[in-house]
Amino acid sequence: MKVILVLCSFLMLIACSSQKASNDTQTSTTKVEVSQNNETTKPTAPPKSAAKLASLGEQLKLNDWEIKSESFEFINEIKINDKTVTAKDGEKFLRLNVSLTNNGTESDPFNNGSGIKVIYNEKFEYKSSTSTLDGDLSYKFVKPLSTEKGMYLFQLPEKVANAPEELIAVFEVNKEKVSVKLR
Repeated sequence: MKVILVLCSFLMLIACSSQKASNDTQTSTTKVEVSQNNETTKPTAPPKSAAKLASLGEQLKLNDWEIKSESFEFINEIKINDKTVTAKDGEKFLRLNVSLTNNGTESDPFNNGSGIKVIYNEKFEYKSSTSTLDGDLSYKFVKPLSTEKGMYLFQLPEKVANAPEELIAVFEVNKEKVSVKLR
């Protein structure tokens, strides 16, 4: 009989401690869920790189660079030295004329640790093409405290060239960005 009493007491002790443990687990799980819910409902601050949308001709500062997108045009062909290059069927070239000033202490190309792209209709992205054109700034070294004028070239579908939707040039240096509304 004593054995049965001891066994019953032991079983009750185990049951009580496992119930307490399961309550503790439920409590901590609930706390985690509340914490996660609070995180998802907090308003998010805009990223540091999100800046106002500049206009053509506006001087922009980006790290050691000053950038001015002067004009752009869609063209079917480009003259490279004595040769003419024609866009593929269904495509056009976008020529973006830019002025770059290097306020840094070393001679650098703008594309060193940075880049430029064009975004159409807020979701389609096109990167610049490099060429041997005179004035292509893709890998042109700009001396400290000097300004170079030239262009960036993009190959885009003709649909993009003829469409009314927004077209934005985005310049990036070390994850910081400035944007220029082309149309």
